[in-house]
Order: sequence, then C-alpha cells, then structure tokens
Amino acid sequence: MGAIDFAYVNLRTRNGHIRADSISAATAEITTVNGHIKGGYVISESLDVRTVNGAITINTVINPWSDEVSITTKSINGHLDVAVNELSKKQVIDFKAGSVNGGVVATVPNSYHGDFSASTLIGYSYVEGQGITYVKKTRNVKIGYKGKKDDGDDDDGGDDDGDDDDFHDKKKMKKMHKKIKRMKKQAKKLGCRHSHHHDDGDDEKSSKITVEAVTGAVELYFV
Repeated sequence: MGAIDFAYVNLRTRNGHIRADSISAATAEITTVNGHIKGGYVISESLDVRTVNGAITINTVINPWSDEVSITTKSINGHLDVAVNELSKKQVIDFKAGSVNGGVVATVPNSYHGDFSASTLIGYSYVEGQGITYVKKTRNVKIGYKGKKDDGDDDDGGDDDGDDDDFHDKKKMKKMHKKIKRMKKQAKKLGCRHSHHHDDGDDEKSSKITVEAVTGAVELYFV
C-alpha cells in the first residue's frame, strides 16, 4: 500500500506484534498491549504509538509540506528506539518518547530548532548535537534548547557543568521569555493583534522534545 496516502490509520491489537512499513497518513494511531511495534511511517499531522509490554522501534518521516506535527511514543515495559527524519527549520514538532521500565533512544535531525528535555529517575541522560544550550545539566537530567537565541551562548555538549552564575543567568533568561510569551497571549485575548516583535510567530509556535524514563537510560541525538 505504499502508493496510498491515508487520512487516518488505526492499527490495534491486544496480544501480538504490529509492523507496518512505509505507511503514509495524516494521522496514525498504533496500539497494542502485549507486543512490539516496529515499522516506518510518513506523517503529516500526528502519530501516536503505545504499548504496555513491548518495545517500540520506528522510523518516522515528516512530510515536507507539513507545518506542525505531533509524535508520541510510550511503553510501560519496553525499550524505545524512535527516529524522526526530514524536519526543516520552519516546521514545528512536539515529540514525546517515554518508558517506565526501559531505556529510550531518540534521534532527531540536526535542523531541529527548539526546546528539549531528556530525563530519567534511575539511570543517566545523554544529549549529543551541535548548537546546544543547557538550562539544567546533571547526570540524569538534561534540559535546554537548540538553535535558538544567541549562538554565543551555545554549549558544546561536553561534560563541563558550567559555573553557577551562568546557570542562574540562563534561568533568568528563560523566565523572561516565559513572561513575554504570557504577555503576548494576554494581548491577543484583548484583541491586540499587532506586535512590535517581528518574531512573534516563533514565540507562539515552538518545537519541543521530551524524552523520559523511570528505570533506564535516555539518549537524545541530533544528527
């Protein structure tokens, strides 16, 4: 069915594996209780992949004409290996990958611009890529953003945690941006549609990556 573009795809089973190669859809939901989920998906709007007892190994291609895409992958007892491809700087993505008992490996194009969070309760978190700035950087928690704000503040992703003053400055900057964003939303509600900031659209729509686990390592790669 490689030549078919679906508006909606729902693949569901209770006890069994699910594998689909090169399924193209605007929206897709893939769920199983006891089984692994594998395959490749071409998505233009949203992809939701969930299993209770099983691993998730998928490769996702984002349609070049898509503006905003949501990808959610979750497992209770299983390892996740999720790759996202073909993402332009103008495309907005909300990407979540999480497991309770299992590690998570997420791979995102280096063209990604936006926030990221890689955290685990028991294990370690690892982030690798260019143009990364950390807001928080510990053994099991990595929070920051990529490809935004001043390039001079970018961290090279090394093991140096930085000094406390630099960390607090970044926290203040993040709070300031949040405050500006809230003010813009309030102004929009009051009917103030004109803004003096030329990048208002970027503030309203920003990409976000959340990679998390409870017992297991989490790895985020920008390649």
